[in-house]
Formats: sequence, structure tokens, C-alpha cells
Amino acid sequence: MSSPNYIGDLAQHVLNTLITEFAEQEVDLPSLRYITAGARPVHLCEQLTVSFEQAYSGLPGDQAQTAVQCNSPQSAVFSVELVRCVPTGTARGRSTPIPVAEDGAEQTQSALKRMHDAQILMDGGMKAFKSQWSQSGIADVSVGAPEGGFQSVVLSVILPIGGN
Repeated sequence: MSSPNYIGDLAQHVLNTLITEFAEQEVDLPSLRYITAGARPVHLCEQLTVSFEQAYSGLPGDQAQTAVQCNSPQSAVFSVELVRCVPTGTARGRSTPIPVAEDGAEQTQSALKRMHDAQILMDGGMKAFKSQWSQSGIADVSVGAPEGGFQSVVLSVILPIGGN
């Protein structure tokens, strides 16, 4: 990485790696894809976002464990959200749409798609650090609660800043 903006370079690397991973798996991604910092992105439509969350002194997984020297390795934490539409309807006695299913088949199909997204995100997160650095990284994935017809699959990935 040649740019002095290592954290920004890492964010772009994560985004590019995930785009490539989904293309290799032949799974479409939303056309809205961007990098952000800090607060959770608003879910206005289907989207893929890479958000910088924090940086710390130490290797991935070492945060706040022990004191480190001034020249110690540094790590960056990113949160990746893949937001997709989910089936909604209006349950009896409610005026707001919530995820409901008539027979469960549509909900099951939607859930299986989110699980497939989760596996590809995890694989892509692992490739994001394996392809670039000899040091290890950390990746985990979870699924958020449905909100307003959308649901996110969230990848947390921690990468060393500056590489080898």
C-alpha cells in the first residue's frame, strides 16, 4: 500500500475484495456500494457499505490486552453491512409493516439467502486479510433484525494497518 491513508486504503481493499468474492460466487450485489466512517449507515435501499469503526495499537485481537511499544503494529476495525429487502406484510392489529409469512416458504427463502450472503461475506472477509498480509486478521458475521422491509448481514473485520 503506497498511499499514506492506510485506513482508507484498507477500507477500499475490503470493499473491492467483497465485490470480487460475490462476483466469483455469481451472487448479485446492490448497485449502491460505498465507504463510510463511524455511525451505522441508514438503510434506505439495498446497499453494501464498509464503515471504519476504530483503530488501535496491537495486532488484530490484541486490543486493550497489554501495553505496547510506540512502534507496535496497529489494527483497524471495519463493519460491513449488506442490506437487502425482505418480505413484509401487515400483521393483525398493527399498522406498520413487519416481516410476516403466510406459509413460511417466502420467509424461509429469504432467510436462506441471508445465510448465503453471510457465508460469502465471511469468506470475503477472510480473503481481505489473507490476500494482502502475512499476519492474521479476525472476521465474524451476524444478521441484524429486519427493519422497515430491509435486513442487514453484518461482517466485522479487523485488519493490520500497513501490512507485513
